[in-house]
Amino acid sequence: MKKSFTLLSFISLSLSSLLSQPILENTIFPIIGDTLDYVSLNNGDLEILPGESGENVTWDFSNFDLTGSTNTVIYKNPNETPLGNNFPSANMAKFYSSDQIEYYRKTNDSLIYLGEKSTGVGLKIYGNSIVDLKAPFNYGDSFTDNFASNFVNGNGASITRTGYVKCSFEAYGSLILPSITIENCIKIKIAQYTRDVQGSTINNYYDTSYYWYSPIIKDHILKYYSTTISGTHYSYAYLQINLNTASISEIVNNSFSIYPNPASQKINITIPTESDFKENGFLLDASGRTIKTFNLTGTKTEIDIADLLSGIYFVRIGNVVEKISVE
Repeated sequence: MKKSFTLLSFISLSLSSLLSQPILENTIFPIIGDTLDYVSLNNGDLEILPGESGENVTWDFSNFDLTGSTNTVIYKNPNETPLGNNFPSANMAKFYSSDQIEYYRKTNDSLIYLGEKSTGVGLKIYGNSIVDLKAPFNYGDSFTDNFASNFVNGNGASITRTGYVKCSFEAYGSLILPSITIENCIKIKIAQYTRDVQGSTINNYYDTSYYWYSPIIKDHILKYYSTTISGTHYSYAYLQINLNTASISEIVNNSFSIYPNPASQKINITIPTESDFKENGFLLDASGRTIKTFNLTGTKTEIDIADLLSGIYFVRIGNVVEKISVE
């Protein structure tokens, strides 16, 4: 049996075959049940952000200080959260705490922000929602989306909000973190203009956010946010730290094997009877792009690969990845 290796091993590879241009696919969209931990980076870390843009960039953030405060994000069913019934089209909630919950509608090609419940603001519903991401998304692609909302702020005043976001795939390359290097990393820039009207008072906000993604990791790896309010600049950044924990280390109950390997017509995926896998599987090309999605059929699943060109491919189920060679 070929030894499986985990996502941590996979994203540390420096094979030349993994240096092709990555594509942001919907496999990075979180699913209900995902739990992610983020550490807050301090001001010293922020001095080197957001880094360069372009093709085959190397972002060397190996000196990040990871001693900041941490927070856990849990993706839940909206019906299991407070005020979830206010978002009837939501199918996913991003739960920070009972005082901070964001609501989303996830489709095959979009991740759409619908609003939130937050401390100091209460309930904020976007009648014209915000498209956060689209998939597939290629280097050089961009889109613009308008939004609108009416809500009551922490002082009890009614706010009418309008604005737009522009999302751009502006870079890809290698992301070097303190204990791991991630190849084929994708950098997304979101520029947002917001206009809040409170009676005769108008406030304008210009925010910029940068997100780093990997085609094989759920949600963003790194986020950097920057804004200027009344002449004062504010910024913060969060780094996903699940990447360095046991959550992606090799777990016996979350392993699988593939045979034959190399293969030419079909491959068989076998999973132990005690396996914890409950997700669909994905067949990825060398750039991390999803080319097939399959359902697990018990402890053995057969996949037709006769249409694939010769080369290196990867099978991902959950956070475990297997490499296969197609002849």
